[in-house]
Amino acid sequence: MRHLKVVLGDLSYINEIMSTSLYVPLNIGYLASFIRGRFGRDVDIVLFKDPDKLLDYIAHDPPDLVGLSLYDWTTRLNGVVIKSIRKRLGSSVKIVMGGPSVDTEHLEIIRLFNLYPEVDGLIPLEGELGFYQLVAWMLSGLDETTPRTPLDGVFWRMPGENVYQTGKQIGLNIDLATLESPYLNGILNPFLDGKWRPIIQMSRMCPYQCAFCVAGRYSGKIRAFPLDKIREELEFICRKFKDYPNFAMLLAENNFGVRPDDVIISEWIKDFSETIGYPSTVHFYTNKQFTERTKTILHNLGKLSTMGLTIALQSESKEALNAIKRKNMSNENVDKAILWAAENKMPVTTELIFGLPKETLSGFMGILDRSVARGFDSILIHNMQVLNGVKMNHQSYRQEHQLQTRFRATFGNNGYINGDFSCECEEVIVSTDTFSLDDFFVVRGLNFMVYVIFSMGFYKWFFHYVRHFNISLFELLRKFIHNGAAEFLPDELQENYHTFCQEFRVATEGELYATPEALSRALQEKFDRTGAVVNSPKLNLLFGARLIYLEKWTPILFKNLFFSMVPASERGVHEPIVDELLNLCHQERIDIFNRDWKTVEFCPSWDLIRWREEKFRHPLSSYPLTSGGMNLVPQERFIRKFEVLLEEASCGNDPLDFAYFVINNINPRSDFVCQLQYGNQI
Repeated sequence: MRHLKVVLGDLSYINEIMSTSLYVPLNIGYLASFIRGRFGRDVDIVLFKDPDKLLDYIAHDPPDLVGLSLYDWTTRLNGVVIKSIRKRLGSSVKIVMGGPSVDTEHLEIIRLFNLYPEVDGLIPLEGELGFYQLVAWMLSGLDETTPRTPLDGVFWRMPGENVYQTGKQIGLNIDLATLESPYLNGILNPFLDGKWRPIIQMSRMCPYQCAFCVAGRYSGKIRAFPLDKIREELEFICRKFKDYPNFAMLLAENNFGVRPDDVIISEWIKDFSETIGYPSTVHFYTNKQFTERTKTILHNLGKLSTMGLTIALQSESKEALNAIKRKNMSNENVDKAILWAAENKMPVTTELIFGLPKETLSGFMGILDRSVARGFDSILIHNMQVLNGVKMNHQSYRQEHQLQTRFRATFGNNGYINGDFSCECEEVIVSTDTFSLDDFFVVRGLNFMVYVIFSMGFYKWFFHYVRHFNISLFELLRKFIHNGAAEFLPDELQENYHTFCQEFRVATEGELYATPEALSRALQEKFDRTGAVVNSPKLNLLFGARLIYLEKWTPILFKNLFFSMVPASERGVHEPIVDELLNLCHQERIDIFNRDWKTVEFCPSWDLIRWREEKFRHPLSSYPLTSGGMNLVPQERFIRKFEVLLEEASCGNDPLDFAYFVINNINPRSDFVCQLQYGNQI
């Protein structure tokens, strides 16, 4: 049997902007462990995250086989690297790709082979078994360009146009007990130096079949790694990363809490956090159904969780949910979950997606209003992205729902690789047969306003008061952000308002490109002009910073716009309360320009703290404050982060640049407002 040199890459753009988004390559770690465990010294395997280091390595020690992980955030990066490999080594090396972006549908396979003409093979599904078949064939010693017998679990390019061969589809039934841990066997040791963030996988498969998600592409039984191995891995990771408490532990689970053993695992994570000191934060998605198991896990990890309780509704339209093959929990269970979160003083978030097939603008605005009324602390709106490897990406699905898309840059994913420019983009749906491009921009504006209010805490008290009136909060916000409310401002402020709205619209239109190639040309021109990675601003943060710190007309407009939507006879009753809440919203905001921060006494008429703890579900009038006052206290955590950040500041003297720099670099964004406490807590 011959000897084989293998290079595996789970590549990333390596730059300062992406430094907080670099993870240990667990995926190719499993692949390397599986191959090494079966072929031993007959195979040498080297793992890479850095594309330049991979190319330098193969230039000095050419491999026989290169395998690259394909994700939406490496689509063009892989293409640049593959062309460079083929240019250097010619046909002497076999090149394959695998991962969630590799589909099994015929037209998608052809499309990928056409997109990557230098690639020999594609390996779909879980890659261990297919990659094993490929390595076994190459080790057989036969000097062949093409396998005589199709390889199970591998699509192999054949001579001719749009021709490939494949054996049986395998890769969703591997016994996870047979997989070695790449953490425990040392394969991942080069990535445990504090540059890469930890990720752990405890099970595979998802019971749901959402058309927009790679996890839902195939149905099958959830399989788990042995419990004792999971505990050993967890403890290993916690000890290795105890000196990096700022690194959140990422659980690569689609539905943490769906298995009974997940409760035990959550107890271990909590125990390690307390005894070892790591993790201090954990990022995970809970089971889509709210169960007793979910409650227990959140009790165990609530203080460590980066998200609290998340109920990802995505949509409430029956037509849209049917189109994406998704079933939400019942409205009754959603309300029970929010009530439980309120009783346990836990934040609760919902995630919504605009751009789903069969969704309409009016229907989506309705779910926004209902989400606020239910008491969600945070509402995250995502524009629907079409990913490689999902059903929604199939041409038949696109045509059925008349999907029209545009492309926008992904944050920091660009740069020169071995002399060739590369950048990534995300493909977002901007219209379907049930909503138009104009509707898309309406929701894009609402997306911004929701983020500024519910994630950045901008006049949040005021808007929770507004929602208890018989008006649509989101119709109010629609008028505000889409230049439809100037009449409610004094003449001298109208020009500033118009300018803000117009510049926001120009920016949101300008971030969209008709093709990936047009986007790439624009980013390359910016890169060449500045000599640095294109750090396209996050528009929600940029315009949010501007709205919060630089635009002085907002409270006047909010107040007048609100009173234009309620009967004039009620203004005298509600105006003192509105003024009090607007004053609170102003005072609670930490002034990043004038840093004389101190505790401020506040004497409200209402028990605002209890109102917030009960998720604002009842009118403010239900919470009279009978005695005592409150205090607005700057958060020590924010002050420490701000002081460290100032030492690293490189944003110049422009106020907007400074505000954006601060907001972009301090999390959570809720820290930018003072804590409201009862007076006796000081």
